[in-house]
Amino acid sequence: MQHYVVYHSVKGMGWSFRDGEPQVGEFGIVTGKKRTILEGSIVWLISGEGTPCDYRLEHWFIVSGSETINGDKFGTRVFGTDGHDFFGGIRINECTLV
Repeated sequence: MQHYVVYHSVKGMGWSFRDGEPQVGEFGIVTGKKRTILEGSIVWLISGEGTPCDYRLEHWFIVSGSETINGDKFGTRVFGTDGHDFFGGIRINECTLV
């Protein structure tokens, strides 16, 4: 099993996780990489917004599949149904590793 950390920039994507509702039923990300995240892998999504940037862990999920999508810079959608949403995010700007 592999772990992937993906970054959601409000500036780059045009929307904030903090504006929406908790994810229920299905999790997903889009990427410009061609299907490199394999089924069974775990994706951790970190968002960043504001100045100075406020970084938060938003959710994690186990990948159950991926598909090609038509988009300007994102050609792959990776998705799964098993995971956890940290609604409002867990702030990680000043985390201390132990």
